[in-house]
Amino acid sequence: MFVIIVQGEIYAYLTIQIYRMKMQGWIATLVYSSIVFDSSVLIVDDDAEFRSNLTEVLTGAGYLTDNAASANETIEKIGAMDIDIRLLNFLMPKMCGIEALLAMKRLQPKTKVIMITAFASVENAIGAIKKGASDYVSKLVKINALMTTIRRILKEAKFEEVVQ
Repeated sequence: MFVIIVQGEIYAYLTIQIYRMKMQGWIATLVYSSIVFDSSVLIVDDDAEFRSNLTEVLTGAGYLTDNAASANETIEKIGAMDIDIRLLNFLMPKMCGIEALLAMKRLQPKTKVIMITAFASVENAIGAIKKGASDYVSKLVKINALMTTIRRILKEAKFEEVVQ
């Protein structure tokens, strides 16, 4: 990745990512990013490969990223890190995503959470939104759709800050 620093701001200029898609072999993706590295995303999922792949994609798009392998780990990071959005797996061992969502909202009510799942259902989506999730997406969603969702949630959060 080439990085340009202009007056103290870090910009992603050009990123070439090569990542392995399970059924399609190797794919090279050219990403031009005008996003300033000022938005952070925490990926919370018990699947290490999914976390790694999503981290590559989001970092290449200009986001600061961090990972957590469990709901407990993300709750521990609430006070330690300033995270703009948490991508939270719906179904995880020990503490499910909904329990983690409720705990995060108790500790940090303005936390933005996008629930992600491999087992999407309308009932689960409605339940997650009612309990405070900003959105609910399938793990099978295309990367562009996920990026659009992340940008929309970030814009909504900035608007909420301005209004308050």
